[in-house]
Amino acid sequence: MRLHDGAVYLDANATVPQCREALEAMLEAENRSFANPSAPYPAGKKSRETLDSARASILSKLGLEGRLVFTGSGTEANHLAILSAAAVRPEKRVLMSAIEHPSCLGLIEKLRGSGVKTELFGIDVDGTADLSRLGTLLEEPASLVVLMCAHNETGVVQPVARALEMCRGSGVQFHTDAVQAFGKIRLPLSGGCPDTLSIAAHKIGGPKGIGALFFREGTEIIPMLSGGGQEGGLRASTEAVPLAAAFAAAAEAADHGMFGTLAEIRDMMEEGIRDIAPDADFHGKSAPRLPNTSFFSLPGIDGRKVQQELAARGFFVGTGSACHGAGSEIPAVLVEMKRPAASFPLRVSISRQTTGKEIEGFLEALAEAIKVV
Repeated sequence: MRLHDGAVYLDANATVPQCREALEAMLEAENRSFANPSAPYPAGKKSRETLDSARASILSKLGLEGRLVFTGSGTEANHLAILSAAAVRPEKRVLMSAIEHPSCLGLIEKLRGSGVKTELFGIDVDGTADLSRLGTLLEEPASLVVLMCAHNETGVVQPVARALEMCRGSGVQFHTDAVQAFGKIRLPLSGGCPDTLSIAAHKIGGPKGIGALFFREGTEIIPMLSGGGQEGGLRASTEAVPLAAAFAAAAEAADHGMFGTLAEIRDMMEEGIRDIAPDADFHGKSAPRLPNTSFFSLPGIDGRKVQQELAARGFFVGTGSACHGAGSEIPAVLVEMKRPAASFPLRVSISRQTTGKEIEGFLEALAEAIKVV
């Protein structure tokens, strides 16, 4: 994806610009559905119709039977799901994978402070959740299991369908963070329906500032924001109708099949990296991955310095998740994968707008960057 200044953006897992469909939907809603959707007069009812239509559209794209509450972000949706389960379930024990997004792992101290026991289960060397360990943990009563659909750094698609099946057999509630997977791949649920699931607009070409929490009928949700009856009483705040309309438009524009073709470009890029650095270590390559994601280390080379050199040449890549402190630490996922990486990894995540020619330019810039770091 080439930016207006000519730079090539290769950090799509962090965020992407709004797509044309989302921008058009947001502008139309700003013009025609600006009124408060709780207002009883016609303009308010028009806003309510736009909001309800967006909600129904996103639910349809999810392909799940249940309800959807709009939130301010994927982080808020994760908090709403996890804190609700911890509050209402009597077992007071939450099981979470050790590679969850910081918005989930960051709740551990809060949970423990409220008397909820938390335990982590790790991953195998290929980056997938260790379900045998989860099975052992499920031998004792638990309130909730948390396992993301796809990892934001490695891109590894997690065995959520099997984890969901295990939870059903144990009578445990199941939450999955689908922020990185929704709109990119068919959700790996094999027809099952999680109790709660979080998504966010800005990962798929929608606006920042809006996410959503899906929940099955009968799943109790405890509001974090009170003072109004918005979102069915589950989130007080005047609904951001234009953002919801744009979110729905971005979801409608997402195409699993088209996104899947990015694997060919990604694989070509990885072959080119191997030509430049034969000892490059691609993390999670042996497992199913998001088709746009490559997470790799260059032994003996600090990826942060390579990132800076690439940026100076007009190519923007990540050194891991932006939510992990801008690459200030070696990602925990590599520790869990038992990869004794001595250098900081690079994450290249491409978008539907990325071209083969841009990747060729990236490879040339990478070769030059490695020579000077």
